[in-house]
Amino acid sequence: MKEKVQPLYKIVEEKIMVLLQEKPYSDGFYLPTELELMKRYNVSRHTIRKAMENLVIRHIVEREKGKGTRKILEEKSVVKTKLNDWRSLTDEMSSKGYTFSYGSKKIDILDSTDELKRIFSLNGDEKIVSLQRVGVDIVPIVSFVSYFNPILRLDNDKEFLEGKFRKLYEYLEKSYEVKIVKSEEEITAKMPSKEIRKKLNLSKDTPILCRKRLVYDDKNRLIEYNIGYYNSEKFSYNVSLEKS
Repeated sequence: MKEKVQPLYKIVEEKIMVLLQEKPYSDGFYLPTELELMKRYNVSRHTIRKAMENLVIRHIVEREKGKGTRKILEEKSVVKTKLNDWRSLTDEMSSKGYTFSYGSKKIDILDSTDELKRIFSLNGDEKIVSLQRVGVDIVPIVSFVSYFNPILRLDNDKEFLEGKFRKLYEYLEKSYEVKIVKSEEEITAKMPSKEIRKKLNLSKDTPILCRKRLVYDDKNRLIEYNIGYYNSEKFSYNVSLEKS
């Protein structure tokens, strides 16, 4: 069997990881510029940027506008929220007295894009299963799109592809022994696209909350990449922080 060739940007990513262990970069000193890295590794700017994007997603480096890119030191690491328990949005909304349900499900098998290849660290052209859902409490309040790691082989799961499940994480745990334990999230406020406005029945000047979420299991495998678009008039996102 022919061995898969590692993409060039992944090779450069590993080289930069080694560089980050060397002084002065291990102490948080700014890395060489893109041009200097291009010359050092004899690669294109595009390759350098793809490698850096992966390191940013993995929270290994941070970019500072007008200054450069440097290693995230332990004491400066990203603040993480602490959750008392892991619950699906369905359970969370029900506990607050909302009659929450998913009004629709759309499941597709897609070709992996460059972005999804980076997120899931894919080397080939694996197929990606996507799940689109709209959450409703009398009116639509959230639109989700999830992309799942090909290691699950959901593309061969007829029951899943036909949407014969009620709670996603319960189904994954029961059918695949996947226990979800951790997520990394990014939340921004933005104006919705025409498609999202239609799904959430929003007026043109109503902003939304956009939440990007990386979901991991107890084996530290990235299982799901989820993007949620929330109706800001119907939903607020509250975070509780604890000092260790």
